[in-house]
Amino acid sequence: MADQENLAKKKAVAATQGQKEFEDDEPLQAQQDEFRATTLKLKALEKKKAILNAQLAIKKRAANQAKKLAEAKRKLANMQAEVENLQKACEDTQETNTQMPYFPAGTSHQVEAHNLNQANHHYQEQNQHHYQPNPPSIQPLHSQRHYS
Repeated sequence: MADQENLAKKKAVAATQGQKEFEDDEPLQAQQDEFRATTLKLKALEKKKAILNAQLAIKKRAANQAKKLAEAKRKLANMQAEVENLQKACEDTQETNTQMPYFPAGTSHQVEAHNLNQANHHYQEQNQHHYQPNPPSIQPLHSQRHYS
């Protein structure tokens, strides 16, 4: 009988341990399910973060391009205004100076230099007659002999 009682006790202990193992498996399974759910959420957030970073980069490039375009438009407007002012100045000059001869663009300095050279040459010719670099030698009066 003692053997039977031991055997019964062993069976009871084994059954109790099996039930405990099963109860211990339940929290383990719940943790694994929670871990899988957390991992899926993490992957979803990583994808969302990558998408948001890409969108932000696109918006930054668009803003930068808009800034460059605005700067280019401003420069264009300034250049157009300068060209219009120069064109108006040219037209005004042509209207007021109809008596002056026409010189192609870029030659006004050449004409001015030519006129200065002509004036300088004329001045040198006039002064050339008055200046004598080697004056005739003058002999003293006592060295000249007078024969009468």
